[in-house]
Amino acid sequence: MSVDSGRVQVDASLPIPDQLFRRVFFASPVCLGLCTVQEGRFVEVNDKFLELLDYSRAEVLGRTDLELGLWPDPAVRARLFETVVAGGAVLDFECGIRTKSGAVRQALVSLQRLGPEAESCLVFLTHDISERVRAEQQRRTAEKMEAVGNLAAGFAHDFNNILTVVQGYTGLLLSHGRFDPQTRRSLQQVAQAAERAAALTRQLLAFGRRQAMRPRTVDLNNLVQELADRLQVLLGEDIRLRLELSDGLPRIHADPAMLEQVLVNLTMNARDAMPQGGQFTLKSSVVIIDAESIRQHTEGRTGQFVCLTAADTGCGMDAATLNHIFEPFFTTKDVGKGPGLGLATVYGIVKQHGGWTEVTSQRGQGTTFRVFLPVQSAQTPAATPLPARPAATSKHRILLVEDEPPLRSLVHSILERHGYQVTEAANGVEALRLWDQHQGQFDLLLTDMVMPEGISGRELAARLKAQKPDLKVIYTSGYTPDLLEPGLEGLCDGVNYLQKPYRPQLLTQTVRACLEGAQLVPN
Repeated sequence: MSVDSGRVQVDASLPIPDQLFRRVFFASPVCLGLCTVQEGRFVEVNDKFLELLDYSRAEVLGRTDLELGLWPDPAVRARLFETVVAGGAVLDFECGIRTKSGAVRQALVSLQRLGPEAESCLVFLTHDISERVRAEQQRRTAEKMEAVGNLAAGFAHDFNNILTVVQGYTGLLLSHGRFDPQTRRSLQQVAQAAERAAALTRQLLAFGRRQAMRPRTVDLNNLVQELADRLQVLLGEDIRLRLELSDGLPRIHADPAMLEQVLVNLTMNARDAMPQGGQFTLKSSVVIIDAESIRQHTEGRTGQFVCLTAADTGCGMDAATLNHIFEPFFTTKDVGKGPGLGLATVYGIVKQHGGWTEVTSQRGQGTTFRVFLPVQSAQTPAATPLPARPAATSKHRILLVEDEPPLRSLVHSILERHGYQVTEAANGVEALRLWDQHQGQFDLLLTDMVMPEGISGRELAARLKAQKPDLKVIYTSGYTPDLLEPGLEGLCDGVNYLQKPYRPQLLTQTVRACLEGAQLVPN
């Protein structure tokens, strides 16, 4: 033997006993086949080769590669054989190889001519890389979805600042202004439009896994059964809803409202795929994923999961569509039939719950979604905000820190109308200066979480509470609190945290409850 550029080569002058060659050939862990040069007719194959293609030896020997239909693209085969016939060799050429069932496996193919020219044959070496290619595609898809999710969530966060201002001033005008009927109806239309825009931003936040969650222990079967009538109405008379719910399904730790959104979105997607009618099946089951089966779930992890399967008998999708279905604003519907956020919302909600979504589909054969949600025993009691009460008349002093001027002005105005003394700052640096200037005479810090000048809301609150431990703090942001900064615990939307956009009533209610030190009542 000799070594050349890291490759081990066989010296043709050294005879290899036929018996030894056959032992190596059949024991090889690599897929090997011997075929004629001109026709590609197989004269021998090893067990690994048969295992990959799912043929018996009798089905392969004596037949050509073309007769077996091994090449999805015959032009590729022609180029490879021309290279070998011309005296060259093919090493690790990546291409598709079709199995007996018609499935195409990705493989590295090598072809080498052996023996004297008159008696030569080809050694056909195939290394299956399907799982590696699939994992790489999944990795690239996950990275792309993460980048798009961050972009969408960032847009939603900034847009929520604008919507808070629109909803806030509209609410103030409707509550305190005296208008003729036409003007009042116009303001109500503005408020409704702002609410629809807020719903879109919530979907973007859901895709980016930054939507506020209110998790509790959920029985998925009960949730599906309670929604069944509503889902059937969404499907219409021509589509039958079929439930196949597994008995004894473990409970999961989830936000029921968000899971309802998942079910509704999957149902509407199925409805649109079956304009001529059909069947939509919702199935629940328990799946245990171990170290062996994890290879079938490239986005998954080991553990016990509740699996929700949603299958339709609709038109199905091609591979190109499947590669994009979870992207926000991607849609195959006509213009005006939807913004393309339904499946993106499903993807984000499931990811935020620690799960993942798999989809299979073929043109004319329907589509099946499988949603995996982890079985958890943890329970987080939700808090019930205090009911609305008359406006406060106290003279509590509030330090308001918000970097968006229109929003800062709105909040200042609302709080002053309710009897609070408000000092406002545009960032953390200015807030520290005002704190020192007023000698810390504030009862409440109302601060945005993400601000310029290098001081976040959390850091600002920590500095001020170090000087005044009994200082009350309310954080605001367009993101869900658990995804803002590590270490932030005990935040509850509408209690000591306000997620934008919020209405004036919720703002004043939250401020009052925080200042009065109201006890939270768990559900």
